[in-house]
Amino acid sequence: GGPAGMMLIKVPRWLSEIWLSCPEEAAVADLDLERGKLLLRGDTGGRPSSFVVERRASPELFAFPVCREGEEVPVEGGISDALSITPDFNDGAYKSMV
Repeated sequence: GGPAGMMLIKVPRWLSEIWLSCPEEAAVADLDLERGKLLLRGDTGGRPSSFVVERRASPELFAFPVCREGEEVPVEGGISDALSITPDFNDGAYKSMV
């Protein structure tokens, strides 16, 4: 099996694009599961940087590596939780957007 405790984090497209442009090992956010908060690090281009995290168990989800077409695909492991994030209504950038 693969790494234990893998999580799926559902984020807005603009945020995934920012993260994809970062170096692979870069710390892009601070996640506090106990408080249900995600705080982004770095410049967000005037978009919200503070989010509320909703967590749910997801025993039906699995992680797979990127493979070539026709190649057998091994399961890396189960995804323990799915996290959905929404902007924190108290975030200053969010308030200026609405």
